[in-house]
Amino acid sequence: MRAIAASAQSITAERLDSRIDVSSAPLELHDLAQTLNAMLQRLQQGFDRLWQFTVDLAHDLRTPIGNMRGASEVALARTRSATDYRALLASNIEECDRVTRMIENVLFLARAESPQFALHRSQFDAGEELQRIAEYFDGISAESGVQVQVSGHAQIYADRELFRRAVSNLFANALRYTPRDETICMVAAESTLGASIRVQNPGEGIAAADLGKVFDRFYRGDEARSNSGTSNGLGLAIVKTIVEIHGGTALARSEVGTTAFELHFPAFRDGTAAGSI
Repeated sequence: MRAIAASAQSITAERLDSRIDVSSAPLELHDLAQTLNAMLQRLQQGFDRLWQFTVDLAHDLRTPIGNMRGASEVALARTRSATDYRALLASNIEECDRVTRMIENVLFLARAESPQFALHRSQFDAGEELQRIAEYFDGISAESGVQVQVSGHAQIYADRELFRRAVSNLFANALRYTPRDETICMVAAESTLGASIRVQNPGEGIAAADLGKVFDRFYRGDEARSNSGTSNGLGLAIVKTIVEIHGGTALARSEVGTTAFELHFPAFRDGTAAGSI
């Protein structure tokens, strides 16, 4: 016991990779030592994720700030016309909006992972909500030359605003990669297990090696668009978080020429969602 205590005392935030030597412990203490090592493994993984998240956030914030500084320095290098200065201010406002969206998304993810985060659930038809979302994006879809097809119905017990946010993020992602004159399909379906939502779009698809990473924060499979002002790499992470706090799952499937994202929500039973806390 003293040896285990000494090993535990030597573990700090800078040495989370240290583990208690199980082999030297008596058989009666093996379970205790292994349990402590498993806890240390979880803590190390949590610290690693936090470190990576901090690095990614700093990298993504640096880009718009660098853009604003660079454009401002060029403008100040010599006297410009009023039109040039107005263009600079408009550009800087766009970059500020980008930073604001990023901060709001990060704050949402932080709040959503808190045990105190409150869901305002209600029962509604997912198919009708999909239709409203399609109508909301109608102007942008028409401008992109993309058609939208909505089908199906499903009763769902969820926070309506968060549901809209998750599906809107999926739709915006699909619209970004759908070729002109093609169609995005949004489908609602219901079974004994619950409600499912599918957002499917044609396109180049996602590489098999990337499918397991698309919901990671700040992950972008398309490096050419990594600095796009329309994407900050948090949209799909927010989708996954929203579904998981409802007790559901988010999946991505992709084949040559088509990509589909599926959201599965638990069944609605007696005023609660099956499996919900």
